[in-house]
Amino acid sequence: MVRWVRRALAAIALIVIVGGGVLFATAHGSLDRTRKSTTASWAQLRPALDARYLSLAAANHALASVAGPDRTLVAQVDGAITAWQNAAHAPVTTQVTDANTLEALGRELVTTVDASPRLRGVGAVQQTTNAYATAALPAPAQGFARAVRSYERARGSAFRRPVVALFGYDSIPGFDASPTTTA
Repeated sequence: MVRWVRRALAAIALIVIVGGGVLFATAHGSLDRTRKSTTASWAQLRPALDARYLSLAAANHALASVAGPDRTLVAQVDGAITAWQNAAHAPVTTQVTDANTLEALGRELVTTVDASPRLRGVGAVQQTTNAYATAALPAPAQGFARAVRSYERARGSAFRRPVVALFGYDSIPGFDASPTTTA
């Protein structure tokens, strides 16, 4: 009886080791491929976002030139633009997080200008804000979104989770470019 238990445990251990090796070999390739695809998609999107955030910087500069209680927002946008510029060679996760911060602040800036009759009356503020708010979403954003979904699907498989955790296939956030509105 003891001999049978030992053989069964050895067989189970062998199955686990071989299964783990096969899992690693198949999961690692897929995870690596989809992560590289996501990084390449981001590299295509980054220059278009640089141009988009120049437009946001212009709107922020126009807002800064007007006296009023909007200084906190202006400082936040300035800080986020500086972080974006400094993160040009940072990991994709950091860059996407910085872009999402800028998008949220951009929506807040547009909403602030739209809600203020005083700010809407200043031509430079209204013009630069409208230019940012009506700018089309960069075309590579859709490719990046597809790449992130593919990567996250590859990461999310129950069998791959041990490989994901063991080899550092961290989550990559999606780019959140919800539409801005103008009055």
